[in-house]
Amino acid sequence: MSGSTTTRHPHAAWPQYLIYAGLSLAVVALTAVGASREGTLFSRFTESPIVVSAAAAVLGAALLTVLRFDGYAIFEWEGGQGITRAAGIAALFGALIIAADFAVPLPAEINVAFPNSLLFYPVAAFGAEVVFRVSLTFAVQGCFELF
Repeated sequence: MSGSTTTRHPHAAWPQYLIYAGLSLAVVALTAVGASREGTLFSRFTESPIVVSAAAAVLGAALLTVLRFDGYAIFEWEGGQGITRAAGIAALFGALIIAADFAVPLPAEINVAFPNSLLFYPVAAFGAEVVFRVSLTFAVQGCFELF
């Protein structure tokens, strides 16, 4: 997420915000579809999942805007080799998690089953990214600026 896109290409911010806005709209749409289903997917976690998803999108946009002033990029293309390496590492970790799930299965009631999982887990991942990655990066960056 780091880089100096802001200083090299001052107009590069708008495409980055368009990518983030597209992801945010997709997540809110998935949330709306999931919330409209019978026995809503999100009822165990919140009574208003669309509000939570929209709030995560707005919070993420605000924090990413502040981080951009410090030289961070929302999205930065590093060429073909980097994406291939990232996909390989993701596939390796995914295979390890699948193997662990088969070796030590978790209780069925804590998971969301297919096909509802296709709606639930992308929404949960977006929220986790905003809360755990963007918010923590913002907090750590703020601590470094204090010292």
